[in-house]
Amino acid sequence: MTFRTNVRLGGNITRSGRDENCVGFPFTLALVLALAWALAGCGDSKEIKTLKNGKLDMCPGITLGTMISKSMQRVRWESGTAEDGLVQVDIIGLMSVGQKPVTARLEFFVDESADSYRFGAFKLDDVIQEGHNAASLFSSMCEIAGGGPAPEAGNDGGQ
Repeated sequence: MTFRTNVRLGGNITRSGRDENCVGFPFTLALVLALAWALAGCGDSKEIKTLKNGKLDMCPGITLGTMISKSMQRVRWESGTAEDGLVQVDIIGLMSVGQKPVTARLEFFVDESADSYRFGAFKLDDVIQEGHNAASLFSSMCEIAGGGPAPEAGNDGGQ
């Protein structure tokens, strides 16, 4: 079986004498996927952007966004108003603990008026972890992101 293919500027393809609009759908799908990929992250709130671009005192050379992206998979950044009027930003993603995949949640509180943020809580599979576990996590994330050993593990950062 032999197919003849003639492409015209209008996007119509003729195969074996039949007109089909085969170029339209794949091209449109590719364009939509490319735009979705290009716009990923463009809808972040200013508080999420502040946190992504922020740095922890214990890892001054690396942004928190970089630390997260290099340490967690399937990351989601969510924001909402906390009871005290600050904006709570949750970072949720997958990570391995002792060869077991778990869902990690990091909670921060952002005060845009003061251009600052503070660490709130660290949870693994919705179980709150002790403060030293959070400090150890941030230290490891810093090293994974290329920041080297943190000079003072335990400082929760801010600006």
